[in-house]
Amino acid sequence: MNQRSLDILEYPRIREEIAGFCMSEEGRHALMSAEPLCDSQEIERRKTLGRAWMRALSAETPPRLTGWPAISSFITALKVEGASLHTEECYALGLFCASSNGLREWASMREKNSGSGRIDVLSQTAGTDPLVQGGDALLVTSLLALPDLSLAEQAIFRIIDRNTGEIRDLPELRAIRQEIRKIRQDIDRLVGSYLSDDSLKTALQSNLPTVRDGRQVIAVRANYKGRIKGIVHEVSQSGQTVYLEPTDVVDRNNDLVSEESRLAREIA
Repeated sequence: MNQRSLDILEYPRIREEIAGFCMSEEGRHALMSAEPLCDSQEIERRKTLGRAWMRALSAETPPRLTGWPAISSFITALKVEGASLHTEECYALGLFCASSNGLREWASMREKNSGSGRIDVLSQTAGTDPLVQGGDALLVTSLLALPDLSLAEQAIFRIIDRNTGEIRDLPELRAIRQEIRKIRQDIDRLVGSYLSDDSLKTALQSNLPTVRDGRQVIAVRANYKGRIKGIVHEVSQSGQTVYLEPTDVVDRNNDLVSEESRLAREIA
């Protein structure tokens, strides 16, 4: 079918309107690139499947449709040995697995209940009509053909909270985070001791701590910098203030960098 015919039929507009109901970005993209079929058998199969879906969604126990963020941009990275995903990518993958597993489980339940005498809207509609029964069987068979991703889903959501998408407070991470909190408290205490030292009041440009390159430092008047041993990270444009990291703070800041790096490695 040529583009002019499609435009006359308003096919692009109808396709875009339907795409608005898609549960995922990949689903929307697939629908927006779809063209009308010419194979009569495939057309009839799709219509049969569509009717079966409508009956399923009207059933007493309908399949639960859930969406997920796009995964196509990074899923091929899983083939690379040693590759790892970011937290948000793992979360998206977990939601994809959960959605797929939910449909597969629903189909499995439908298959088990089909011969148990259990009545719902789907089975009532099917009756003894072979076309309807064939459509319902086609839907169930299609969903049962989905791969079982339950182990992947469990592995992901053991680490990532299903509701928030954040890394859980796992035992493997808890001890490191506690150590990081302790180091930060030590740094605050050490820096605070310099800022509250009456003997250093004339040497300090400010009694508030500041951060340079991710490390806590203190602002010291340039002509008094010899009063405090440490590392100068920066000098103000006027040259009157130096941002100095006292030696004992250097050690704890180094410990902080080390523990934060350890946490990042453990999360990865």
